[in-house]
Amino acid sequence: MSDRGGASMSQGDDEDEAEKMRLAFQQFMLTGKKAPDDGARPAEGGPSASTPAASSSSKKKKKNKKGKRRHTSSPVLAAPPAESSPRPAPTPSGHGKLAKTDKKRYYNLLRSFNGKVRTWMGTDDHILEVLDNIVRIRRRLPVEWRLRASLRSSSGRDDRWKRHGLGGEASHASVHLLPEDADLALSHDLGQHERMLAGLRGLMSDLADQVEAAGRALDALLKFHLECDPDGAGEDGAEAEAIVRSAVETFHMVSLELYRKQAHLVPTVFDSTTDEMLGLVD
Repeated sequence: MSDRGGASMSQGDDEDEAEKMRLAFQQFMLTGKKAPDDGARPAEGGPSASTPAASSSSKKKKKNKKGKRRHTSSPVLAAPPAESSPRPAPTPSGHGKLAKTDKKRYYNLLRSFNGKVRTWMGTDDHILEVLDNIVRIRRRLPVEWRLRASLRSSSGRDDRWKRHGLGGEASHASVHLLPEDADLALSHDLGQHERMLAGLRGLMSDLADQVEAAGRALDALLKFHLECDPDGAGEDGAEAEAIVRSAVETFHMVSLELYRKQAHLVPTVFDSTTDEMLGLVD
């Protein structure tokens, strides 16, 4: 009888322990927290008071703990991933103003364009100097041509009688010009005239290349202006618009000046290199 009573008591303890474990596991699955276990406390009387039922219940606890550890990684207990907040749009450096990098870029492109235009202006001034030299040479050519013809015509006459008698002229051979001197001066000026014309051709080619380079610099400025779109930038936007407008107007004037030289001025200079225009006719 005592054996049957002890078996029934141990079976009841096992059922209570299993019920507690089931409730604890259910609470852990729902809340993620472990419920306090009253049966985990040591019984009064120390370890010597433990019974075979207690040892069997401790083994079940260990098994249940292992089961809990396996279930903790289940997707039911995993916290839902936090929704990523949208990335804020980049804010401008100031309301109604361009960014500092954009302003620097505007001025760098404008400086590049101004450098090309400044080089063009230097070449244009050099062309003006060449044209001035051509004009001065052409003024001397008719005089030298007539002097050459006069010296050749008078070289066959004997004027030695002028230095004799009352009131005769003194003989100063150092102030007299020979026909060879006139020929030398005329050939020198004609050679200089040809060199000036060759230099004018080269300078006009350089001028066209410099206008093309200025056009490329203006294209880069306009492309950046369209990408930047400074319409709502207030004073900075108005300043950028003024920069672009002045660059476009400058390039327009430079292009027109190149066309005027290529279509009218330089052809007129080269077409006037005839003997009749230079005064080299008798």
